[in-house]
Amino acid sequence: MNHYSVLNLKDGKTYTDDEIKEAYRKALLLFHPDKCKEKPSVVYTIDQVKEAYQVLSSEKDRQQYQIKQEEESSHYYSIVDLSEFEELDNGSYYYPCRCGDLGGYVVTEDDLENNRSVVPCMGCSLTIQVDYEIAESDS
Repeated sequence: MNHYSVLNLKDGKTYTDDEIKEAYRKALLLFHPDKCKEKPSVVYTIDQVKEAYQVLSSEKDRQQYQIKQEEESSHYYSIVDLSEFEELDNGSYYYPCRCGDLGGYVVTEDDLENNRSVVPCMGCSLTIQVDYEIAESDS
């Protein structure tokens, strides 16, 4: 599970405490079963939202988390072609993980355009590398 994704923050960017707190509040409302009017395409539990906030709101924990993420990004379970992903309504792509229904890999076009092709599962510690090509524009 990527804590930045849970709080809808871009991985690797520097955030203020207030920005992290605001993202946490929005995520709580978005994923709370009694507060959410429309079910988002990717659903995290309230416990996952709280865990993400706990890690990212502490500078020490956030630094340790980022180091761990960098170390893990070089080790992945398999390479999956983007054509095997299901395209979601919000422009992101989903691929199921072997861990089950709650797990899976989500990658956005922004991730791919910024060369973030190693994707963690939302439900377990596995990662995959997404194989893709960016189409050249005729400009």
